[in-house]
Amino acid sequence: MTAESWHNLKVGDQIQLLKIPPVNFTQAEDTLQLYTMLVSNHIIVSVDRIDCWGRPVVSYCYNDLEGNEHAHALAIDEIDEWRKVT
Repeated sequence: MTAESWHNLKVGDQIQLLKIPPVNFTQAEDTLQLYTMLVSNHIIVSVDRIDCWGRPVVSYCYNDLEGNEHAHALAIDEIDEWRKVT
């Protein structure tokens, strides 16, 4: 489990997601794909905003094999396992 609380994350903090959280029926397929990409490739992301519920949000953009751009955002909370990168 992550030692530090997600409540302590602030804009500009860099984190690495360590594990894909348990899948639930409300998660979109592209959300699971994003978690898989970030975790399996050890990608470091930055908190770019705090949402209206107080959760830190990270964004990630990438191009697929056909050159199409994809932009996604993830809110970090108690189900996520991550580490802060200094």
